[in-house]
Amino acid sequence: MAALAEALPAPQLIVSPEPGGPRRALVAQPYGIRDIAGLAEPELRLGGFRFNPTTYAKLREPWGLTYYRSLAIQDFPTGTPKPVTGLPEAGRITGAAWSPDGARLLATVAGFDAGAGHGLWIIDADTAVARHMDGVFVNGVLGPACGWMSDSARVFCRTVPAVRGPAAA
Repeated sequence: MAALAEALPAPQLIVSPEPGGPRRALVAQPYGIRDIAGLAEPELRLGGFRFNPTTYAKLREPWGLTYYRSLAIQDFPTGTPKPVTGLPEAGRITGAAWSPDGARLLATVAGFDAGAGHGLWIIDADTAVARHMDGVFVNGVLGPACGWMSDSARVFCRTVPAVRGPAAA
């Protein structure tokens, strides 16, 4: 019974846009049930949202917010999945999105910086290598933290203010 409860869910496929380039899918492996460390994270509740005030990441909700443990890129129709490298070992992937031209993806990862950060990585779809955007700490409380601009060269993000006061009591 324990093995059944701890089994990983089926991977999710996030298909690339079709602008004329190669057709690909992001294979995103969700976590299963939350572990004790995840359940012990700090949590605030505000206006129906539950979020971690340290990482500014929305917490899993019953209606389907999913954290991913790993990502891979697979070419269609016969390619084998290439694991994405360069993402941090610590932390949980909170979101991933294809650029409009399908050449890159963005990924946000919460808890990567000694459990405190929520950062941004850009993934090259050809090489499956992720590059961290230093100094960008994103806020994913009210929805996706980042998205692509239509030119596929720039992203926009909700960020955490560099200077902020103490948490409310």
